[in-house]
Amino acid sequence: MEPKVLVCIHERPSGKPSCGGRGSLKLAEALEKALAEEPVPVACKRIACFGKCAEGPIVRIAPGGAFFRGVTEEMLGEILQAARDFRQSKTEPVAEENEGQEAPPPEG
Repeated sequence: MEPKVLVCIHERPSGKPSCGGRGSLKLAEALEKALAEEPVPVACKRIACFGKCAEGPIVRIAPGGAFFRGVTEEMLGEILQAARDFRQSKTEPVAEENEGQEAPPPEG
């Protein structure tokens, strides 16, 4: 599964706290633009809700990456770096436990 940045854009019509009500649509647009300009682009997906409306705007690196709460435009650089780091961690080959160690001499 390719890493992606998830941005909640849900806006509650009741006026209660929500990601959309706190400007997450503008954040999503800025992230989409910045992520598209990356050397290896990472997808940005707008979603309906993380269930954390009072903590929004919410952004998550998926699957299983960093979770950002109360996101502001000033945090976009941090989110982009987290996306880069996460993508790299998912594409680097796993080193063998004994890689780089000299094999013991044969017995006998």
